[in-house]
Amino acid sequence: MENRKLLVQLKKLFTGYRTLTSKLRKQLKRMGFIVTEKGKHYRIYREDNVHGPFVPFAKTGSDNREGINIALSIYRNLVLQRPFYRHEFAPV
Repeated sequence: MENRKLLVQLKKLFTGYRTLTSKLRKQLKRMGFIVTEKGKHYRIYREDNVHGPFVPFAKTGSDNREGINIALSIYRNLVLQRPFYRHEFAPV
């Protein structure tokens, strides 16, 4: 149930995302995430696993769905730890 609340918070934070503000960065920090910059993208990590998986996202949003897509990627990859792209093969 706690994960569900986190998803709702992430969606609320990233609704209407255009660029990462200091307010948004602080709120993510309070939620246990760290944001770094790499070229034209940001990378967001879990605070307890900085060298683990990360979610890259553009410094500027491209459309009105961008924020929701970022929130879902963070939730799926960092909270549930289920990557969107799976490289699993069925046993032969």
